[in-house]
Amino acid sequence: MNRLAIPYEPFKIFDPDGNVERLKRYVDLITKKGLSGAAVIIGSYGFGKTHLLKYLEYLYRNSSNVLPIYIASPGKTFMDFYETVIEELLLSNANFKETLLKAAKSLGLLYSNETFNKKEYYYLELWLLGGKLELSIRRKLGLLRNLSEFDALKILSRSIVLCKRTLLILLDEFETILELDKFKRLSYMNALRRLIDETSKNLFLLVASTPAGWEEVVTTNMALSRRLSAMTIYLRSLSKEEMTEFLSLYFPEIEKLFPREVLNKIHEYTNGNPGEVLRLSSMIYDEVYLKEGVVLTEHAEKLISSYV
Repeated sequence: MNRLAIPYEPFKIFDPDGNVERLKRYVDLITKKGLSGAAVIIGSYGFGKTHLLKYLEYLYRNSSNVLPIYIASPGKTFMDFYETVIEELLLSNANFKETLLKAAKSLGLLYSNETFNKKEYYYLELWLLGGKLELSIRRKLGLLRNLSEFDALKILSRSIVLCKRTLLILLDEFETILELDKFKRLSYMNALRRLIDETSKNLFLLVASTPAGWEEVVTTNMALSRRLSAMTIYLRSLSKEEMTEFLSLYFPEIEKLFPREVLNKIHEYTNGNPGEVLRLSSMIYDEVYLKEGVVLTEHAEKLISSYV
């Protein structure tokens, strides 16, 4: 049999604090009013930050008003972020290329009014993704220059405003931006701040970070942290009762499958960390229940001790 627990299975979520509904109300509100917004999810490893982001992506996947884009990590530069967003926009709608070119024209970066052929569109898309084109090709296409970070930010902001949907950017592992050297880190953070400031509508930027990482972000760039913390979601550990309810999403009749003593031990050793709870419970299911047909307390406790 396959392992039962699927950590990032998007169709299931345990949300005792109503965080999904809070975020959904916020996204729907700015979409309805034609505004932009930002928020941050703060939680330790295993608390469900990625799961929450991916669940929101799932909720809005077929929305006609909101386009979700999940980004696993910030990358090393704003251009990495920009390229990922542009690629997803182009994949979601082939016609979005025209929106990007319209934005480039409005900024004076594309001055040709010619109709482009298939090969020329290939080069234009490469250019829009931050690729470097030779001068002769740029002249033929009517491109002012290769894109700088400033140009990319302007194109992205202008394109989002021209969109007919809210772009919901779900940026995970935001704390990894702190691993960059000081200059790159500040440059990246300032670019994100400008993107929020200059995009008057159709943008919702939601980032997820560890508590320690977020504390350092606040210290490093107060201006960006203020914008992102317009709404702050804190994830927490689960109580024993909540843990049992959480596990019931993956293990039907959990209290018949696992003795109460075993559930108490799982909570004790994991401190209610949802990711660790699911991992340890899956191990017990695989190594004890599937082999013996029943979860005996002494066997489960032996496995728990070796796990820790």
